[in-house]
Amino acid sequence: MSILNTLVYRGLPSERTVIAPRITAHIKGIADQDSFLSDVCRVILPGENASINVDHPYYSKLPGAPYQYLEMLGVIF
Repeated sequence: MSILNTLVYRGLPSERTVIAPRITAHIKGIADQDSFLSDVCRVILPGENASINVDHPYYSKLPGAPYQYLEMLGVIF
């Protein structure tokens, strides 16, 4: 996934995009079991529910391709 900042190209590596919902579920599980966080602080963790990453069919096979070409299309919900 790419994020265009005014002066800088930002990308999220595909492995991080795909694993985001599992990390969210793990962190939410920890928070739910902690009575201080859930009852006293009433912490709400919105997190990611789903994610998709699509590798570029040619750039992903190109040896030594710049990382920007490997972070072309991704979605985190």
